[in-house]
Amino acid sequence: MRFVNLEPIFSELIESGEFRVDSNGTIWRCGKRRHGVGPTRSKLITITPERAEYVTSNGYLNVRTFYKGRVIHVSAHRLVRHVLVGPIPNGMCINHLDGNKANNHPSNLEVVDHAGNMEHARRVLGYKAKGAKGERNRKVVLTDELVRVIRIIYGVGQHTQKELGDLFGVCQTAISKIITRTGWSHIQ
Repeated sequence: MRFVNLEPIFSELIESGEFRVDSNGTIWRCGKRRHGVGPTRSKLITITPERAEYVTSNGYLNVRTFYKGRVIHVSAHRLVRHVLVGPIPNGMCINHLDGNKANNHPSNLEVVDHAGNMEHARRVLGYKAKGAKGERNRKVVLTDELVRVIRIIYGVGQHTQKELGDLFGVCQTAISKIITRTGWSHIQ
């Protein structure tokens, strides 16, 4: 599916009065469309403002609505940045300076490239890359030092791989990969 920049579409909906973005970065739904037929195909009905954001599975706030017969979604932080500060250059990300995905205050949002966003995630949030080696991998249980210890203990010959796995909280296969150096090969 081709990526479509939806911030300008939502800007139109804000101008029409369907949504409003306040100075704190909160997005409000101020109207609902009543769909009909004939010359009054779509009429905006004013409603008591209600929060328009919802939390996604990855913790970000999103906004959704119907537009030309389709449901469209936009990231709230991108919409806030677009509306209150200005358009976001193509290919750029919006970074939450404090690391709080729900804090969409304009002063908390900065435009960065993907590499800058990932560097911030590592530096501020302690994010570990999925494909990284050793301790830098976000799924890792062991440390580089524990891998060295496991190799030393196994080299003495008093424990099986299964026993070491139980001792260090990993499966026997993980211990085997450490010992045969098919895993953690970067550790001497």
